[in-house]
Amino acid sequence: MYKSYPKKVCLISYSLSGGGSERNIINLAMHLKKKGWITDIMLINNIVDYKEEYKKELGSMNIISIFEKETKGFKINLKNLFLLLKTTYSIIRKNNYDILVGGGDILPLYLSVFFAKLFKKKSVIVVSNNIRLILNEYYPNRLIRYLHYHLIKVAFLTVNTIICMSKGLASDVIDTFHVPSKKINAIYNGIDIKKIHKLKDQLLPKRISSFVKGHRVIVGCGRLTPQKGFSYLIRAFRIIHQSFPETRLLIMGKGPLEKDIKNLIQKLNLSSDAIMAGFVDNPYCYFKKSDIFVSSSLFEGFGNVIVEAMSCGVPVVAFDCSYGPREILSGTKYGILIPMKEGFLVKALTHLLKNNRLFIKYKEKSMERSKFFTLEKMGDSYDKALNRLLIQ
Repeated sequence: MYKSYPKKVCLISYSLSGGGSERNIINLAMHLKKKGWITDIMLINNIVDYKEEYKKELGSMNIISIFEKETKGFKINLKNLFLLLKTTYSIIRKNNYDILVGGGDILPLYLSVFFAKLFKKKSVIVVSNNIRLILNEYYPNRLIRYLHYHLIKVAFLTVNTIICMSKGLASDVIDTFHVPSKKINAIYNGIDIKKIHKLKDQLLPKRISSFVKGHRVIVGCGRLTPQKGFSYLIRAFRIIHQSFPETRLLIMGKGPLEKDIKNLIQKLNLSSDAIMAGFVDNPYCYFKKSDIFVSSSLFEGFGNVIVEAMSCGVPVVAFDCSYGPREILSGTKYGILIPMKEGFLVKALTHLLKNNRLFIKYKEKSMERSKFFTLEKMGDSYDKALNRLLIQ
């Protein structure tokens, strides 16, 4: 039997900046609260990009910021590290959580395991992406990568439970860090389909509405980082646009490569036919007005945005990175999965734009498949996993 006393869990995240993992934290907190958990979200950096989309939900949540001031260029130095550890210690001691859940970034992962061990609590690590490739992308220094690899390995061996967002990611964690498989659960992210269907009917901003009106729109969405491979999409679009001049490219998201991507669009003379919308509170109304969603990611843990686009009835073309899109699309049953090369992307887009029957088929398949990844299914799986921890 699961324990019936008030159960307290803290979800530790670097921030709630615009990304699938961050949206997932909010959705998870909402569902655990419905299941009777006292749920806090602890942020290292006080950035919340979902204030409009989740205005009502965030208002009822207890969000604790370790560093109260929002800091875009936040970095961990000795002073900040001391303050981070001191404040986190005080928060956890005061609230006496039963379980600490860390994920999304490496620092929350460390904090959840370290303080759970210190306070003799249960700990959970949520792995949302390929850690090995993340280390390669963000830590060019080989020594720093080596240190992080071994620290993460220690954390994985110390933590009570590891939750991975896809089966492929779970296998990768087992193989890369030699973690016992009994420690790992694979739980797909879920989406709030009812909310998405409500939001997708909102009107687009005028500049976007004018841009897409009367055109066939190819859309990409995600953080503007090397991982998301937007340069592949832009170069493929240039070739597509020559054969299909009625097409337009729409990119949603923000990130460190924003200037580079804008420069590439200008360099390829696509300024009139490709637009960057930045981070948007409601991407679903953009998806509804789009014809094809492209996931050009070079690696993923899951790929929330693919399912969100599918729930709006948008056919999907996705790079077949190690895992994530492959599991969402179930091979090529629910979308078009292609090798990670520009030429294959051009061929796939051409095929969809030319073949109306195929376009309609994948439009219907997108809607069908999105219903598999529900918030309720995800939340129930987390609830069971956390309850199991309490009786161990």
